[in-house]
Amino acid sequence: MQPPTSPAMAIDVKHWRWAFVTTFAIVTVLTHLPRTEVLDKAHVPPDKLIHFAAFGVLALLLVRCRWMPAAAALVLLACWIPLDEWTQSIISPSREFEWADIAGGWLGVATIATLCRALRQPGIAAERDGWTQLNTAFDSVTHSLDGGLLPCLTGATVFLVTLLSTYMVFWIGLEQSQGTIAMVIGLAAGASVAWALVRRAWARRAKPTLPQVAPYWWLITLGFMAVAWIVGGQLASLNLPGQAAPLAFFIGFLVISFPIRPAMLRACAAAAKGTLTNG
Repeated sequence: MQPPTSPAMAIDVKHWRWAFVTTFAIVTVLTHLPRTEVLDKAHVPPDKLIHFAAFGVLALLLVRCRWMPAAAALVLLACWIPLDEWTQSIISPSREFEWADIAGGWLGVATIATLCRALRQPGIAAERDGWTQLNTAFDSVTHSLDGGLLPCLTGATVFLVTLLSTYMVFWIGLEQSQGTIAMVIGLAAGASVAWALVRRAWARRAKPTLPQVAPYWWLITLGFMAVAWIVGGQLASLNLPGQAAPLAFFIGFLVISFPIRPAMLRACAAAAKGTLTNG
């Protein structure tokens, strides 16, 4: 979602811009630090999924900053990913240029692109008014403590605790290093908790109704993700290892974007109708 910037909305987007600049700085510093082996080689980190998540978050934040059109923001970040990978090998001799890392980052950006397309501005004038209301409300809610900082901190904490505990269960119980699976479960848990807190903060402010997707669509999405995970595992033969989880997430967002679009239009129409009624 990307409404046009206006003086009245300038304050509302500052939190997105600060979040992007801070996250971009952290990601860039971490990717350029010398590679250190904290654990022995038996423990395999979910490196490609980390690239997917990091650049996916950056893409989402950059779009919400509204410095430029969403398409331009996504293309710019996609161009930055190989440059970031190339400079790593120059600054840190312990790091190497890997197309698999780039592919993971590109899938993260592509995932946000599917979400932006589903939430794009409607063509009908009345629905555009409702769309602007939803975007402005989202900025307002995420700018608040209970709808912004609290969900971020809580989601991050749940993610880390779930990641570490799940990994230890696999390692102690099965003596297997399943960093990717542990991170997928952690991401799902952290994102679910964070979104639940955002929805609660949204409801407290009596904002326009959020888009609603039928539950069976989530089951369909999980099925497509399972297939994509299997297909992604075969990409290792093309010198693109670790793409199973990033590809599964991308396909999942692509599938769920189909019901999100009509749900978004219904929410826009309801928001516009509510404004006319109240007026």
